[in-house]
Amino acid sequence: FVWSQQATNALSMLPAGVGLPFNDVMHTNKEVVAKASESTNKVSSTTEVARDSTKVDDIEEKKTAKSKIDEVLRAKEGTKQKKVKTVRTTKYRTLEIVPCLKLEPPLPPRCEESETSKQTQLPQFVELVNFPQARYFNNCVMCDDNEFTIPKQNKGVCNNCDTSIWVVSGSGLQVKWCKGCKNFRKWYEFGAKGHSSKCECCRTQQAARYAQAKKEKAQKETLAKTNPIGTDDATA
Repeated sequence: FVWSQQATNALSMLPAGVGLPFNDVMHTNKEVVAKASESTNKVSSTTEVARDSTKVDDIEEKKTAKSKIDEVLRAKEGTKQKKVKTVRTTKYRTLEIVPCLKLEPPLPPRCEESETSKQTQLPQFVELVNFPQARYFNNCVMCDDNEFTIPKQNKGVCNNCDTSIWVVSGSGLQVKWCKGCKNFRKWYEFGAKGHSSKCECCRTQQAARYAQAKKEKAQKETLAKTNPIGTDDATA
């Protein structure tokens, strides 16, 4: 069988694979599919790497923004703190240094636990207050002023002083007021949230109470759905 020139020209104009034997066509198709899947995998892997790098960049940006926000908040907290008196008059009309002094800004975000702070005993409340007689004049027992509100449950400590970090004279122990304990606690006991209004123990107890209340509420809602009001009357 002799091919004519026209037939040869016609076959040369056909797409790749057309006019070839079946096995050759299948082999060609497999090569095309393999190359296409390989290129697709390369594109998908490149896309995944780009997404991962974008996620890492977003996380780093968020961390940087959060650290800047924390610095601004600590700076504002430091400017809000009022200067307190460092000496007081005793009943013998002599001057002495107050038991607690405010920690000067810039304030760190938290206090790291150390063996010294763990072994140092926390003094009693009456031993920590700077001006015990001030509450009889409606003044704060720590700063001896009435500029800020003094909550009834704060034992005479005003709203400005209950957010401050105090350094006990002599021992250097750092303490902070806890609204849960209604007393001064060692600062490291506030954990990662060093400027929280409650210590870590009180926050854990509060979270447990909240979870228990949420669980009881869900149980009541489930019971109300399974036993709606009026079901007993209808069955009777």
